[in-house]
Amino acid sequence: MRVDDLHLWSDERRARAALTGIVEPASAGLLAQLQHYSVEEVWTALRESKDGNSLWARRAAALNLERTVDLVHGKEVHFLIPGDPQWPQALPPLDGIKRTVQGIEMQGQPLGLWWVGEETPRQAFERAVSIVGSRASTSYGERVASDLGAELASEGFTVVSGGAYGIDAAAHRGALASGGRTVAILANGLDSFYPRGNHALLDRVASAGAVVAEVAPGIRPHKVGFLARNRIIAAVGRGVVLVEAAHRSGALNTANWAEAMQRPLLCIPGSIYSATSAGVHGQLRKYGTLVATTEHVLTELGPIEADPLPGCEGDRPTDGLTGNQLLVREALPSRGGMAAAAVAETTGLPYPQVLAALGMLELEGLAEEVADGRWRVTRPKPSARRPRSAG
Repeated sequence: MRVDDLHLWSDERRARAALTGIVEPASAGLLAQLQHYSVEEVWTALRESKDGNSLWARRAAALNLERTVDLVHGKEVHFLIPGDPQWPQALPPLDGIKRTVQGIEMQGQPLGLWWVGEETPRQAFERAVSIVGSRASTSYGERVASDLGAELASEGFTVVSGGAYGIDAAAHRGALASGGRTVAILANGLDSFYPRGNHALLDRVASAGAVVAEVAPGIRPHKVGFLARNRIIAAVGRGVVLVEAAHRSGALNTANWAEAMQRPLLCIPGSIYSATSAGVHGQLRKYGTLVATTEHVLTELGPIEADPLPGCEGDRPTDGLTGNQLLVREALPSRGGMAAAAVAETTGLPYPQVLAALGMLELEGLAEEVADGRWRVTRPKPSARRPRSAG
């Protein structure tokens, strides 16, 4: 619901919005209270508390929700809460996961999401992949993140990252360059974008997807906020791609959340002499899966076509393809192109069988020949697909 419609908000929505301005995100202590009391009861108790030793109570006494909302007045910011039709389905499982992160107990889905952009959360996160890495990135890491962002966005994935310098920014830029969808999850309120040097980039992200935060407008970025927002980045993606990370990189916190949520952790290898890849290599030894191309990532994330909704009929574009045709299509890039001989080498299929498969894929609208006899994947519109014969 739009923040400019504050007068229409329910008591629960107002209480959740207020709590995002006074309670540290992912507070295991608050979640424990919400097992016994409603969010309205918790907010009322804090607001009426006379306990001068309670930080939350002092903050509650000082909070003016109308003034908080005024910080984003006219910016088309929305505030969503669990139970709203657009609430992301990937977030409720966070209630069942508790981790101690740098001495802080963290648990729980966000109390709400402050959201600005062209996409709604459920749409944006329906098919998403998270790309994270070091702020102190190398040119190699930025190129990899940009290419992955572009190619995954071209495949219909929402590219999710944290809007920071380095790998995050490169992933967002790659998705934007391909005309795809991307979402930045921030650790501060939406009255200002952080880091300030990425303000123009984050404006573009909002226009092509969304910028989201779980803390209220006016909240400045701080350590707990960064650590907590990483659980959201890990939760909403089908997998997390770790491009570069030193041994003490904050991106490793996202990787650890991915492991706790049993999300695929896909690690891009770097030089064994590079400190910026040392954390990535450590994750490979512990939990991660090595990936080196977009095709590797797509294989680990599963089918790129959406699963059919219950009660809906209709085939996916790749239904009915032979094993050879599927193998050839999976080997093709979504950008640039690959020669048929290179496809044969990649798949291990004889050259004539590759040519036959490419011909059928072209007829089905699932591949196309580009310059110099190279081939790439295409995603046909349903109305353009030819009916397949029963034989």
